Amino acid sequence: MNRLKELRTDQKKTQKDIAEFLNMSRRGYQKIENGESQIKTDKAQALADYFKVSVGYLLGYEDNPSNRPLGFDTPEEFEKVRKRIIENNKIHGGGASLKLAYGAGKLTDIFESKGVDGKECLLEHYSKLTDKDKRVIEYLAYSLSQKDI
Repeated sequence: MNRLKELRTDQKKTQKDIAEFLNMSRRGYQKIENGESQIKTDKAQALADYFKVSVGYLLGYEDNPSNRPLGFDTPEEFEKVRKRIIENNKIHGGGASLKLAYGAGKLTDIFESKGVDGKECLLEHYSKLTDKDKRVIEYLAYSLSQKDI
């Protein structure tokens, strides 16, 4: 299912507004939005640019609205976020994110004891995961936080 209606209503646009942008009839756009008609590639790209999302997200094939992969781009970014999670959770209470942040630190220590850059290694492997696998990791971290380890 495409996300046209969701994106359109989030920006407080009418079907007529979007149809005019695409230079087509409101009914033609309505059929595309409702899944009654296929959207042409050029119109999908135009709408993706208009809403500032990827075509895959617009059409419902991806969960990430941008083309940028989920995760961290550098080991420094990873470490900064990990430390922020730990600090925030010390202030606001524990939970899955705290245990995951500590666990990531322990994993990087294990890698580094073997002479491997642990943060870089984790980031490299994490970045290769699908969005579904990343959600599984988040679910596992949450489940583990519900148990005394």
